[in-house]
Amino acid sequence: MGVKQRFAYCASKGAVLAMTRQLAVDYPKELRVNAIAPGTVQSPFVEGYLEKYHAHEKDKVREQLVARQPIGRLGTPQDVASLVRYLCSDEAEFVQGAVISIDGGWTAA
Repeated sequence: MGVKQRFAYCASKGAVLAMTRQLAVDYPKELRVNAIAPGTVQSPFVEGYLEKYHAHEKDKVREQLVARQPIGRLGTPQDVASLVRYLCSDEAEFVQGAVISIDGGWTAA
């Protein structure tokens, strides 16, 4: 999805989507290729962002990040790890060329 004033970021995400699909088509028997598109996850990256750009109002901005999530919370590394574990399992052997959002419903809203 487009994000205001994030041209390079959005273009790179579009490239990930295209490369995922192309690799899945080119190597369907050799590789299982999927992409995970995480939303805002409680992580050192998010904390660094808050510190760098919002040091004087980190709690307020963190609350805004949470408020935009339909599920009502930020993601956790465990949320993403669970999806990775599934995609690496035999249960997901028919999942190929997918881009899976794990963002608490943010892109669905």
